[in-house]
Amino acid sequence: MQILLRDLRYSVRILLKNPGFTLIAIITLSLGIGVNTALFAGFNLLLRPRPIKDPDTVVKIERQSEDAGHNFSYLEYVYFRDHTQTLSDLLPTIEEKFLLREQTPDVDPVEIKGIFASDNYLSSLGGSMRQVCIASCWCAPRATPPV
Repeated sequence: MQILLRDLRYSVRILLKNPGFTLIAIITLSLGIGVNTALFAGFNLLLRPRPIKDPDTVVKIERQSEDAGHNFSYLEYVYFRDHTQTLSDLLPTIEEKFLLREQTPDVDPVEIKGIFASDNYLSSLGGSMRQVCIASCWCAPRATPPV
C-alpha cells in the first residue's frame, strides 16, 4: 500500500512540473471518453431490437389443457388458419432448447433457448431477415404434416 501511495505522489509531482503536458493529457482523455460514449450510445440505438409494427393488435393464443400440453398440433393450426375470420394472420411458434457445441473435444455444449417460427413470422410483425430457414410444412399451403 505504501508503494502505491509513493507512486501516486510521484505522478502528481511530475504532472505539476509539466502543466502543458498535463493539460494536453486531460483534454485527450476527456475527448476520447466523450467520443467513445457518443459512439456506443449511437450504436446502442441502431442495434436495439425494433418494436413490432402494431403491438396493440397482437394476441397470443395458448392451450390450457394438461393432457395435450400448450402447443397446437399442425392440423389444428391449418384449421385455424383456413377458418379464421377475425385474425389477419396466424404466426405459429414452438419454443425449443438448442445445444451448441464446438468441434474441439473437452468443451461442454452450451444450451440456448430459441423458437421455430413460420415463414410469415417476421414479415407479419414488421421485421425482416435476409436468410431464414423454413420448414416446408409451414409455408406450403395444405401440406401434409410431418410425422
